[in-house]
Amino acid sequence: MYRPVSMDLHHANFGKNSPQEPFLVTDDIYHGVTPDLIRPQFYSISICISGHYIVRIYDKEYKFEGGQVMFFRPNEMHQMLEIDDFKGYLISFSPEFFTLKTANSINLPFFSEEANPVMPLDEEQEKLTLNYFKALHKKDKSLDTPHKMEVIRGLLHALLFELNAIYGNSPSSHLLPEVFGRREKLYYEFTRLLSLHFGSEHTVKFYADQLHISPGYLGELVKEKTGQSPLTLIHQKITLEAKSLLKNTDETVEQVAYLLNFPDVASFSRFFKNKTGISPAEYRCT
Repeated sequence: MYRPVSMDLHHANFGKNSPQEPFLVTDDIYHGVTPDLIRPQFYSISICISGHYIVRIYDKEYKFEGGQVMFFRPNEMHQMLEIDDFKGYLISFSPEFFTLKTANSINLPFFSEEANPVMPLDEEQEKLTLNYFKALHKKDKSLDTPHKMEVIRGLLHALLFELNAIYGNSPSSHLLPEVFGRREKLYYEFTRLLSLHFGSEHTVKFYADQLHISPGYLGELVKEKTGQSPLTLIHQKITLEAKSLLKNTDETVEQVAYLLNFPDVASFSRFFKNKTGISPAEYRCT
């Protein structure tokens, strides 16, 4: 059964300090493990010390094991397929807690659409990264103080800086530019917004307005980067989400249309058949 997931299902203290700035860190992910297909509404970063788990993100499977970090974006549909003696840490935070407003000084390519969500660490990198996870976990468990959440946010920011530096030297970063110009920053901000809003916002104008640029300019920079139009990327995200819902949940076609903010099932069915060549019902039976 498909469902969106908020962090309060994973962490008893979620939102305790500020419901508007939810954050969690845990060394026991089993509390939140579910076989359900889910679409979390938050960013997550996990480090594996030993054991492994296998997760499907949309239509791709990833094995996450010792000596690796894994990144999850908001609104990604994923499903835990297997978990075996996993030991490690998980950090999750809402877009409101860390809004990435520092994108001009710290770009986070590991949260981009192009990024491989699993990043290997060498021994020194693992030790350094693990220290940040442990420090965040310790601070989260400590008694409340007037500046507790500011310290947590600072530690999180520092962790992201370190991961950004590691990712820049990782083989998985070969698709991403070392130096981001204004157009590249706008493009990656577009992909971030698309990940957050594709389920409800289907127009190029919405994303252009969020970026304070014209739809035409957004079209130019996305075409330059991908060879495709923004509308094509929006439609690809919607289609991928629809396929996952139809194949992996018991939601009706009407419910899928509603979840993806189509005005009615007929318009959703026309859209889906235009993109795939078959109807939603036919796709579900393939």
